[in-house]
Amino acid sequence: MKHIIKYLVSVLCTVMMVGILAVAAETPSENGGLKSEHLRRDGYQTLYVKTNGGNLNVRSGAGTEYKIVGKLANGTEILGWSYVGKIDSEGRGWTDIRAIGIDGEEVNGWVLDDYLSADPPTRSVMTGIGPDVG
Repeated sequence: MKHIIKYLVSVLCTVMMVGILAVAAETPSENGGLKSEHLRRDGYQTLYVKTNGGNLNVRSGAGTEYKIVGKLANGTEILGWSYVGKIDSEGRGWTDIRAIGIDGEEVNGWVLDDYLSADPPTRSVMTGIGPDVG
């Protein structure tokens, strides 16, 4: 009887370990723990930068720890964007975009979703006034 109980405990432990490993394999760990997210932006025809007037930082990766590769003025129209974005360790969504930066050159990189809008900006908020964000 002792052998049967030991065998059953061994099988149970093996099954539990396989289950834990399967969950760990599904949990994203590369890219600094970033998770992919479908942003449901495929229905939008146009997206715009919407800040309180400051410029939006465009980064080389999905997170504020990545290098700034360009800046977008408030109201800038986004020329192209990814439908699948990233969620950083703080739970913030990021989108890979393409737009014309404040220097007049095309910039490709990641921006915080909080500063993207399907609605064109109003002219009541001046461009270049306020702190840079993202």
